[in-house]
This record gives sequence, C-alpha cells and structure tokens, in this order.
Amino acid sequence: DLGENNFGYRTYNGSSLSSESDLSRSGVDGNDYVLLVPKPDSDTIVLITVGQLSSGDPAISANIWNGSSWAGWTTIENEATTNDDECFAFAWETNSGDGLLVYGQNGQSTPRYRTLSGTSWGSENSLPSTGSAPKWVTLASDPASNKLIFGGLDNSNDLNVNIWSGSSWGTNYEHETSMATTDR
Repeated sequence: DLGENNFGYRTYNGSSLSSESDLSRSGVDGNDYVLLVPKPDSDTIVLITVGQLSSGDPAISANIWNGSSWAGWTTIENEATTNDDECFAFAWETNSGDGLLVYGQNGQSTPRYRTLSGTSWGSENSLPSTGSAPKWVTLASDPASNKLIFGGLDNSNDLNVNIWSGSSWGTNYEHETSMATTDR
C-alpha cells in the first residue's frame, strides 16, 4: 500500500495460512521496492526494502526471518541512490551460507556492500568505482562455490560487472558505456 510503513505477513504450516500478523517499521514512508531472498536448505528469509524517510531521502532497510520470528529492522543505508529504481540486490554464498547485500549510495560511484553472517550484518565496504551511482543492481550465486557475480546499471547508462571471490571483489568490467536507458 502506498505510504504504508508496515508489512502484513502470514505463515504456512503445510495445509493452511495463519491469520495476518503485522511487521511494523517506523521512520519510513512507504515501501517502493521489496526483495525476499530465502536461504537454501533453511527457514531463513532475508527481507530488504527501499522506502522514503520523512526527510525525503531514500533508505534501505533489512530484516531476517528465522523460521518463527523476525529479528528486527536494520537500517542499511539512509541515503540510497534512489527509491524509484531497485538500487540493491542480495544473494547467498553457496558453500559458506553467508549473504551479501550490494546497494547504491546517493552521489557515490562506488557501490556499497555488507556481508551477512547469521543475523549479523558486517560493516559497510565499497566495490571498485562503476563511474556513476548505481541505479539497478543484481547479484547471482555460483552453485559450486562462494563466488557471486554483480551487475550494475549506473546513472550514466554504463553496465558494469564484477566477481566476488567469497572474500573480496575483483576488477570491474564495463560491458557497455551507452545503454539505451537506465531502466532495468
């Protein structure tokens, strides 16, 4: 719902849905993009959303479902690139089971990232510069290792990719410098 700060959710026991519960969140007006990413072979689900703060700045928040309850909201970024585009992505490393969140910060040409181990988010770090702030971001896991691939479309219509080794980023490769649009 536009302007809604809370999420309604239901659990499924294999034959029926529970009554609706409320997952409240304060300080954010609306939820423009929402991403749910289940962890393979577990009951863990990561919820990531971008919405707008009362100041007008886009903010990225995350919450973790452990199979029976939510861990609580973590503010990831208070000045995201935009709340009009999906400027964030999340993926799980196959072998370690750790997670990785990549996102854009307004005015920054270096995409940001945080790791997730259990329910603990690591500190903010940066990928190499993509030339302009990322507007659309995607991540995909290698099914045989902890490697992830990053793809990002930035404000300058550039398409960049990079590989996460499981512990660090490689060098950005710019595939295109003049995409037709900065849409996904």
